[in-house]
Amino acid sequence: MRSFEIVIERDGRMKLRTQGFQGPACLEEAQRLKELVKALGVEVETEEVQLTEEYYQTTQVRQEGVVFA
Repeated sequence: MRSFEIVIERDGRMKLRTQGFQGPACLEEAQRLKELVKALGVEVETEEVQLTEEYYQTTQVRQEGVVFA
């Protein structure tokens, strides 16, 4: 299941962790969330990105006996 875990520290910094996304989809969805928050009038800056094991996993699509990774 795909989800976001958002923690707002006492000093106002926000930590975002994505779960259930494979490959760069986590970064794309985090960017979409950032744009939604910005549309609400809250400016968010990215200070650091830590990639998880899920980022390095690839999805495989099987079509007519051929595997794309």
